[in-house]
Amino acid sequence: MRTRIPFLRLPASDPIVAQEYQRRLARVLAKGRFILGEEVSRFEREFAAFCRARFSVGVGNGTEALLIALRLSGIRPGQNQEVITTPLTASFTAHAIVAAGARPVFADVDPGALLLDPAAVSRRITPRTAALLPVHLYGQCCDLDAFRSLADESGCALIQDAAQAHGA
Repeated sequence: MRTRIPFLRLPASDPIVAQEYQRRLARVLAKGRFILGEEVSRFEREFAAFCRARFSVGVGNGTEALLIALRLSGIRPGQNQEVITTPLTASFTAHAIVAAGARPVFADVDPGALLLDPAAVSRRITPRTAALLPVHLYGQCCDLDAFRSLADESGCALIQDAAQAHGA
């Protein structure tokens, strides 16, 4: 017997959470302030505290966050730059790299953790490598000590994609 699994199911599993979500959404809709505003400011403060960071900046989506980080790291169109990342991620990681003006270079993942393998990244670094972009997945954090060492040794930026592992 086949069981249909819905592609998208939005209702919250907990009715109390759903009620609170509806209340807050109604407040935002009533104000008509969908960009910035007090809700975004509060989220930025609370998320920074959660991450033990000095600050956080809310943006429209994770692709834009990566694009901003890539541009701030010095990546520009026409510079023949490369960014090493994992093929085991959403396509948006590579989209951000291309939008910044660089070429994505994929390195293999560790077969146990399914996270970007620092040894595989080491083999892919060239003089064109401008940044390393490990992607934290499944609530797991990549080996940041190893990636920081590789970035320092090669003189490239280290940018983390934690869209699928908040708090890792």
